[in-house]
This record gives sequence, C-alpha cells and structure tokens, in this order.
Amino acid sequence: MIERQQSVNSDIDTKIYLPREGDLAGEWVDLLAARSIKLADAAPDARQYDGPSNPRWYGAAELLLTAPAGASIGDVVRDMGLAFPRGTPDGLAADATPRNGLQRC
Repeated sequence: MIERQQSVNSDIDTKIYLPREGDLAGEWVDLLAARSIKLADAAPDARQYDGPSNPRWYGAAELLLTAPAGASIGDVVRDMGLAFPRGTPDGLAADATPRNGLQRC
C-alpha cells in the first residue's frame, strides 16, 4: 500500500526548526536532540540498508500520509494484515490528523 518512497539526500548543515510546544516544550529536549544527532552520525564501518521497507517500522501518521489517493484508514490497516476495530470511525487516510482524531500510538 506504500505509494511513495524515495531516498532523501541531506545537505551538510541542514537545520530543522521545531516549535517548543507540547512534548517539545520540556527542559530535556535540548539534551535529547544532542544525543539523537550524535547517534545519527554513522560509524566508519556503517552500511546503508537498501532492502525492502516494512510498514510496521512507521507510525500511523507516516503510513496514512503515504496511502494512495482515496484510500481509507481501514484500507491501510487491512493492507497490513490487521483487523480494523469494530465501531472505529473510518475516513480517508489523507484526512487523518491529530486534530481530527488520529491518536499517537
């Protein structure tokens, strides 16, 4: 069901700015960011994985954002071989956001 997947080349000194809101407003965020960057630096003997992707590696938001146009949330769930819970509202995957009901897993 993954429709788009491509490598992204990063430029040296690329900066990403995130608002200090919600979970990112904590005092520990700077330390977490510094440690994350240090872990992301590849070791000299590191190899890049170029095998197949697995949808279970991603969160709900990433999976829903890459769903084909017109696919429902239930379509994405069933495509992964899972059962869509009864009574759960279904809608277009592209419309699912935290503001309209998508919950963090």
